[in-house]
Amino acid sequence: MKTLFTLMVLTFSLNVSASTWETYYVYYETDYSQGPWSRTTILNQSDYKFLAPVMFEDLFGSIKSGFVYKVIERLRDKKPKLYQWKYELECLGDTVIFKSGDQITSFNTVKNEIVSSLALNGSKVVIFDLEDRKESFSLNDVSLPYLDLVMPNQKNSQQKVTVPINHLDSTKSKVDNLGNIKPAKNESKLLPWLGISGILNIVLLFMIKRKSSK
Repeated sequence: MKTLFTLMVLTFSLNVSASTWETYYVYYETDYSQGPWSRTTILNQSDYKFLAPVMFEDLFGSIKSGFVYKVIERLRDKKPKLYQWKYELECLGDTVIFKSGDQITSFNTVKNEIVSSLALNGSKVVIFDLEDRKESFSLNDVSLPYLDLVMPNQKNSQQKVTVPINHLDSTKSKVDNLGNIKPAKNESKLLPWLGISGILNIVLLFMIKRKSSK
């Protein structure tokens, strides 16, 4: 009896030691809301929908299927109507296979949420083996934009617009590094003629004034 109790305690201890708390993210399809977005053109292409991450922390063992079951559970808690279908799960390395004979409503939404949630947490391929089709997907097959980290300097460099030199208007004023305004080429050509015209006007006025004084 004492030996059996020791074995039970040892087995429990090994299971606990093999389990670790892990932080992970599940991605949900979300409608666009007004916010500080700098890439609204992407949202325009996705009909103003994107995949928003929600952080969770749970205790997992060394078996990968436990993590996949937990991701589907989180998705079902958020959207129970979309995840009523039953499935059999198989994990082969970096590949996750869902086998189901049920009809999956809003398949594109389900595909985007499952594939992004698993691919951005270590999986590479997700296979849906359904009654009417069998398809494999990777992160490249996700059809909605997902939130990601962006460094400010990279963000600014992506937004820079390079204007070709031949698109610049040569008649516009140019500013040097000191902030002094330099006239454009066309304007600089007019300066001598303006000077000559001014001198002629002064001479003409002098001659008219001299003539009127006689």
